[in-house]
Amino acid sequence: LHGIFFLALFVIFLLSVRRLRMRVILPVLLLLILFHGGRASALDPPHDVLNCLDCHTLHTAPGMTLTSSWGNWYLCTSCHSQGNMASAYPFFIGDQAFPGSGGHSHRWDAEAVNSTYQTDIPSNPEMYKRINNGRIMCSTCHDQHSQQNTPFDPSAPLTGAGRHFQRADNDQNQMCLDCHSARNITDVTTYTGSPLSHPVGVPFDPSASRDLNPGIRDVNGAYQSGARYELDGTGDTNPTNNLVLDSAGNVNCLSCHGVHYTDGNPYTVDKP
Repeated sequence: LHGIFFLALFVIFLLSVRRLRMRVILPVLLLLILFHGGRASALDPPHDVLNCLDCHTLHTAPGMTLTSSWGNWYLCTSCHSQGNMASAYPFFIGDQAFPGSGGHSHRWDAEAVNSTYQTDIPSNPEMYKRINNGRIMCSTCHDQHSQQNTPFDPSAPLTGAGRHFQRADNDQNQMCLDCHSARNITDVTTYTGSPLSHPVGVPFDPSASRDLNPGIRDVNGAYQSGARYELDGTGDTNPTNNLVLDSAGNVNCLSCHGVHYTDGNPYTVDKP
């Protein structure tokens, strides 16, 4: 805010100098916005250490949105790779999931419409705008500038770093179900003639006959606890194998699935 205050004062000063014409004032103002206001003012932590020009180029930019790298993934991995600024969270082409074969992260180059995995173009306008040549990208699901939207992660803080830069609210797996809308099923008791999927958006009700356990068990057999069953069972120190409910207390996609660094082994910690 202090930067905006001083910027406003400087503009007022410029306007008060009558000899300066608008064709002089406007270029100066634009330069101030780019080089002074560009740092931190449009970025939430931990991206607030970046300057606009760390990712953007004003002229002859190779990227479509004045980005300094061609392609969304190449821009992201200019930091998210070994030896670079975000090396703690690296991503490589081979990390992308090949169902039934390998990989530990949701694909960032897949076709948005895929009948095999029942995916379609997202209806969310911000996600829709980030479908490029029919394919999703990192920025389809992540907003690199803002941490405002609510993630699924129950351990995420209310503000700042650790909120996963969600493109839209995902505390009830809204983004997952937008693309995977065909799997947004709440009842499978009646066969429809089409392949069905495990119900999502439904409460975990220990009193219901369909639930085999009076609670959710951790991999060690102990019952999980906490408001969303986010706490470990006794003796288990792995927080990444918990079956967590969404913010409404319902079983949902990410109760059982992960998005990045998910190895499918409940005995190991999912991490880079």
